[in-house]
Amino acid sequence: MSMWALATLRLPPAGYCPQLLPVVERYSLPRLAAFPEQELSNLVWAMARLQYSPGQEWVRHLYDAIARLLPELRPQALSTVLYGLAQMGQRPEAEWLDAILPYVRARLRWFPPQSLALTIHALAVMGCRPTDSWLASFHAQLDDYRGQLDMRVRSKVREAYRLMDFRPGATAAGANGASAQGLLVQQQHQQERQQMEKQQQQTAMLGGRRGIRAHGAAPKAMTASRRRSLLGTGNMARQMYRLRNSISSGTRGNRRWEWKGRRRRS
Repeated sequence: MSMWALATLRLPPAGYCPQLLPVVERYSLPRLAAFPEQELSNLVWAMARLQYSPGQEWVRHLYDAIARLLPELRPQALSTVLYGLAQMGQRPEAEWLDAILPYVRARLRWFPPQSLALTIHALAVMGCRPTDSWLASFHAQLDDYRGQLDMRVRSKVREAYRLMDFRPGATAAGANGASAQGLLVQQQHQQERQQMEKQQQQTAMLGGRRGIRAHGAAPKAMTASRRRSLLGTGNMARQMYRLRNSISSGTRGNRRWEWKGRRRRS
């Protein structure tokens, strides 16, 4: 508590008690694992605010304590620790940061605006550059606080983006371009499938017409044969009709002559 008070008042302990910070370091070293998260984050922040850099053994114990507390660590406490480490000039190992980044991404919506700014600025200062997808998720959450960001928060975020060479607009444009390109390819594939289906339908219709023509040849031939048969039958009928008429005419003539002969004899 005294360290936090000195840091808040910006009172350099060297002017009042030069041995205070080294004593605090030695005292806290074997007890870091037992510190509650609030006291641990306040201690790290106070050392950074008073521009005190503890030894590497103390820093390693701090990393172990944070890793153990990480599942239950509140976002505000984590952002304070990260910012304090960055101000001390520390560079955590990649393995430790790889465990921190998924935790931050999974809990972005619970980070206050100032904690988001401290976290991204600390990562940039420590030389950690997350993936574009991680940064896009971070920026989307930060954008939800657009009306709540003061100038200090905006300044830290801009500085972090500059150090990370991250441009939210360019990333979004790239994602939109990739999405549009994927949509175009999908449309082309759909058009090709439609053309193939149309060609198959045309081929099937053409084959059906050919089959109908092939099956229709026999009935036509039969019809022509039948027509010829009927034509012959008609000719025969006409001949018989003429013969019958001629016979009838002859019979009527003979009857007429017989009647005339009878009349004369009488």
